[in-house]
Amino acid sequence: MTSRTSVNLWDIWGSSADNVFAVGLGGTIIHYDGHCWTPVTFGTCMDISAVWGVSDDDIFAVGLGGPILHYDGRTWTGIYGGRLTYLRGIWGNSNNSVFAVGIEGVILRYEGKTWTTMDSGTREALLDIWGNDGGDVIAVGTGGTVLHYDGESWNTMNSGTSADLFGVWYSPNSEAFVVGSGGTILRYDGKTWNAMSSGTSANLRDIWGSSQENVVAVGDAGTILHYDGKRWVAMDSKTSAYLYGIYGCSASDIFVVGGCGTILHYDDETWGTMKSGTSQNLWVVWGTSEGGYIAAGKCGTILLYNAD
Repeated sequence: MTSRTSVNLWDIWGSSADNVFAVGLGGTIIHYDGHCWTPVTFGTCMDISAVWGVSDDDIFAVGLGGPILHYDGRTWTGIYGGRLTYLRGIWGNSNNSVFAVGIEGVILRYEGKTWTTMDSGTREALLDIWGNDGGDVIAVGTGGTVLHYDGESWNTMNSGTSADLFGVWYSPNSEAFVVGSGGTILRYDGKTWNAMSSGTSANLRDIWGSSQENVVAVGDAGTILHYDGKRWVAMDSKTSAYLYGIYGCSASDIFVVGGCGTILHYDDETWGTMKSGTSQNLWVVWGTSEGGYIAAGKCGTILLYNAD
């Protein structure tokens, strides 16, 4: 696919197969309408690291230094005027409950009208955030930082590790998993965090699950681990490439992307390598339940896969 940009793309979010946004370096936002990618112009050169939305006309993007951007179905506008260091992640469970996290422990919350700064209790960099529909939210970051929001305030939790934590996945039943450097995997049972044996010392970069009994983590040197509700087991990825992103629409339809154009697909039996046609690093992948997937990465690389 032609992305009409040559800059690094760091995140993708869409409400459907014909309404997808990719964001990246230098204020880049590009939109896919099901046929082609079109650059969006809105007047900032700040890097954009993450994008997330509620619907076609309610989408947020965050990044370096602010402002926070909002799309109303027609135009992107800045809706937060404060100066920030770097926002790295964004997640919400409705259009009046959205959270953004970043460097130096920054946490912002949007409640439908304005963004407000929240007391995180830490100066560590917060790298990812996820929650459930019940209102519980978890943010993770450097130095083993794990924060929990209970609907009223953020509280530091004892993670039992000093490893940097890169990704979090929260199941609907309030069970959560976190991955990080040195093969770190933590599990939250609704009360406490416990370290899990991963069997690897490779850095784990991302995590995804279809249920608390089917969770997959990916990382350096082709590492893929599967959790079946009892233990983590290494899977044969058939590659030694660094793996950066994972996304699935079901337990039998999962994609992983990584260095040098690596794309892997799981079909409920084995992982298979797919020909990507590029040697550029791929950092993120997103898909729809209809079987369409989009991968993006270095130098404006965007790839489209359609199961049909």
